[in-house]
Order: sequence, then structure tokens, then C-alpha cells
Amino acid sequence: MSLRDEIEAAIRWHVEQVAVGLVGDLWGNKRLAVLYPRLALPRRDTRIEGQVEVWLLADTPDQLPTERLARACIAPFEVTDGAQNARLWLSSIEERVDEMKVAARLLFDITITEK
Repeated sequence: MSLRDEIEAAIRWHVEQVAVGLVGDLWGNKRLAVLYPRLALPRRDTRIEGQVEVWLLADTPDQLPTERLARACIAPFEVTDGAQNARLWLSSIEERVDEMKVAARLLFDITITEK
């Protein structure tokens, strides 16, 4: 699996601890998306720093247990794909209504290093 897949699996696990319905629906459609809005690539270092953005979709605000999501993701965690290690920690959560759905944006800071 790629590092992005490993990151998605780890975040999915954290979200499922408080709201299993936010990661998919009965038809297998994904309701969780992982994006890299910013990665900084320093020239003299093999470490990459940036952010991971996670979007969750719900039908109503009541389906987004924001405070419980924050508690479930507050502790930093690490993932690896065998060649790289990533350390993530939650930095913010935002909610908004988007096209008749409620969306939550979880922003994680990330540091990626080679093994």
C-alpha cells in the first residue's frame, strides 16, 4: 500500500471509533477523502512537512460528532509504507454545509521521513 493509503486507513480507523457511518455508506461509496493541500520539500533535508486534509460527509449536523472526532484524533499517530514514516497530529476541524450535505474538514499536520 502507498503511504497515502496507509494514512487514509489510520484516519479511517480513528473516525470509525466514534462515527462508523461517516467513512462509507451501505452501497460502498466512500465518504472520507484524504488530500495533501501542502507539502514543503526542503532542499537539504529528506524530511517532508505539510498538511493532510480529510473531508467527511454527513446528511445532517447531528451525524458529525465533532467533539468526539477531535478527542479520537487528538493524540499524534504514526504510519509507514515500509520505505517512509509519517507522523500526523490533528490541528483543526471545521464544519460547513455544502450542496445539501454537511462536510467536516479535519486538518492534520504531517512530517514524512525516509526509513
